[in-house]
Amino acid sequence: MSEAEIINITKDLLGAIDRRDYDAYRDMTVPHISCFEPETMGNVVDGLEFHKYYFDRFPAEDCPVTIVNPRVHMIGTDGACIAYIRLRQRMNAPGKAVTVKSQETRVWQKINGKWKNIHFHSTASE
Repeated sequence: MSEAEIINITKDLLGAIDRRDYDAYRDMTVPHISCFEPETMGNVVDGLEFHKYYFDRFPAEDCPVTIVNPRVHMIGTDGACIAYIRLRQRMNAPGKAVTVKSQETRVWQKINGKWKNIHFHSTASE
């Protein structure tokens, strides 16, 4: 897999998150995915149940996502790490466009011929 392909599967995963497509998200991750993100309050959390709560309770977002300055590190033939800035454009309550930024890192592993997200770390959105 090339660096461009890792960037593209990362974009696909972020799209599934914004659409609240849990089935697609689950298909692109391992059941024991680990993460650090603002919602975990500084704790590492394992498993999909933590994330499913948000998929089930928040509406889909129709906001374009841009990955800025991606850095892909291929780890052999079955591993990859990508670090990037995630920009999301959305409308706020008064109807003004805003851009929200977070810094993210995702670790991918090829399992049975398919790339799966096994860990991610995300900062608070600005």
